[in-house]
Amino acid sequence: MEKRIIQIGLIAVAITLMVQPYGVPTFWANPEGPPTIIYYSFFSDVPYSATLNYSPLVTALLSILVIIRLIVSLIINVVKGRDSDNPGILISICLYICILATLASWLFFSAFSIISAIVLATHIGAQICQLMYKRD
Repeated sequence: MEKRIIQIGLIAVAITLMVQPYGVPTFWANPEGPPTIIYYSFFSDVPYSATLNYSPLVTALLSILVIIRLIVSLIINVVKGRDSDNPGILISICLYICILATLASWLFFSAFSIISAIVLATHIGAQICQLMYKRD
């Protein structure tokens, strides 16, 4: 159960960082020189409407799905008094997609920022907890 609480904490940190307006850089053309970089939240519609970068939106929505499923699992386990609900495969798939979406955003759209690096690290930490949870 402690690993579930750690996972919830890591994903909560990731969602808190995704709400901040410094997560996804977009590059706007500037006729006088180098492109202008403007940062947006993972939940903003500008990165995917202007640059077709859907990766931050996918990461944000799947993170919300993961935290909801982890909280439901924790509540079920507390009510039943044992570790009876294991959402393992759903959580693993969602976290793998979040990790790959963040990496794809970096590779294909040059959308690297410190916030997205920390979000990636929290998703990797949550996935490691998930893999450790499956072994127990």
